[in-house]
Amino acid sequence: MKSLKLIAAAACALALAGTASAQSVIRISGSTAFRTSTHKAIGDILNTGYNVVFKNKGAGTSATGIYKASAAIFSGTLKSNGASVIIKTYWTGSLSGVVDLAQQNNLGAFWIANSELPPAHANGFNFDAGSYTAEGGTAPAQVSMSDNDKLEAAASVAGATGGAAISTTIKNAGLIDGGSTGSAKDAGTVGVVPFVWSKGVGAPASLTNVTQQVAAELIKTGSVPVGAFSTSAGASVQPITFTGGVADPTDFVFLVGRSEDSGTRIVNFAEPQTGFGKSCLQYRIGFSGGSTYTDNGQPVQVGGTGNSMTSLKLWDPNWTLNTAPSISWTDSGHAGYVGGGDVVNVLKATSGQALLPTNGGAPTSSLFASGTSKCYLMGYAGFADASGLPSTQRLTYNGVAYSVSNVQNGTYSLWSFEHLYYRPSLSTDANAKKAADDIADQLYTTDAPTNASGVTDNSGAIADVAGILYDTSFNYTKSATGAYLTPF
Repeated sequence: MKSLKLIAAAACALALAGTASAQSVIRISGSTAFRTSTHKAIGDILNTGYNVVFKNKGAGTSATGIYKASAAIFSGTLKSNGASVIIKTYWTGSLSGVVDLAQQNNLGAFWIANSELPPAHANGFNFDAGSYTAEGGTAPAQVSMSDNDKLEAAASVAGATGGAAISTTIKNAGLIDGGSTGSAKDAGTVGVVPFVWSKGVGAPASLTNVTQQVAAELIKTGSVPVGAFSTSAGASVQPITFTGGVADPTDFVFLVGRSEDSGTRIVNFAEPQTGFGKSCLQYRIGFSGGSTYTDNGQPVQVGGTGNSMTSLKLWDPNWTLNTAPSISWTDSGHAGYVGGGDVVNVLKATSGQALLPTNGGAPTSSLFASGTSKCYLMGYAGFADASGLPSTQRLTYNGVAYSVSNVQNGTYSLWSFEHLYYRPSLSTDANAKKAADDIADQLYTTDAPTNASGVTDNSGAIADVAGILYDTSFNYTKSATGAYLTPF
């Protein structure tokens, strides 16, 4: 009998050991604007000695390059309960992240495979310079970072071809804000993500500010005369005029922006009251050189420092979502660049050439003179990406410069709540749910990254780049649609 008890005890111990050693896998997609803080938070919830491999779009090969990585895989143990986990990220944009999470779209071709971990790489931070082995198989995301409320995502996709049913799916998916009771879960946010408008290299030095009204006009028409922009640091929303002679009003600013995948786009369209999923005109730029990526089967140039603009055209119609090709918008000019870093690289190239936009994209204004009017560029991005531009290219909004304190005191209005969403089914894996909640709480309490004292824990990254800790310093909050400001 004793030996049978010993055998049973040994079997039980082996079973428990097997359970303890099994690694839960958590796959996170969504917001490119918040990837900096999310990658920092993942590292912070793991015990010392974790391993990470990341693929980076040119932001650096050292350990700090993880903050701008487009895909990553972490392996380690949770500080909270010692569970062994693998956490994978692939950043598609907030709208795509919510759509993919609600529909459980297969993203297996994008996650980095477990085989990239040791012994393929030594312990520590490892940069994968080129292509990586993809996980493959049926592998949807379980977690999505989103710059928007899930209902904003549902509203944004509703007007697309194939979007109505997906909008309903999002509403019925029961997506849950991550975090523990008393922290991020109760707040319904993991932080605040700020955005800025910026101009391209070569744009007039006098172009320093964009008003809410001009932003709305630029989004709806794709181009406005340089003379429409206010140059007064203390200006508020004002009519479009050409008085003052600060710049030639026959030169035009053209809009470059994000694809429909993007939460950055949703926020920057909603804040000037242009609505979700409505008509807009954005331009795709050709350059003398620089990097290129492929989207919808077409090469897309992003320019970069040292290159010059050689052409501009409206984005082609029927451009699909990055990870959901069943969704598209029929209008020319409705699409845009995949990542915030891509928009920033476009703005790093030199604009200001006298060009005639193609694909029906020339301004209807009689002020525009083909072959004479110069074409400058302007775009929007999360500050995590826009911080890579010189401060002289970043514009004030309604006369107010972006800063943590200006967001908190309510004078800078271009921001949104950040969410960490997961499906109810994540609770079937207690350690996966624990990891997701730990990330949400770590973001909310520490890595958002700036607290009320201006202290950042975002070590190795630029302070204040990715988000702002939401706390009682805020005098204003957003409505459910994110489009209005409401005092407490």
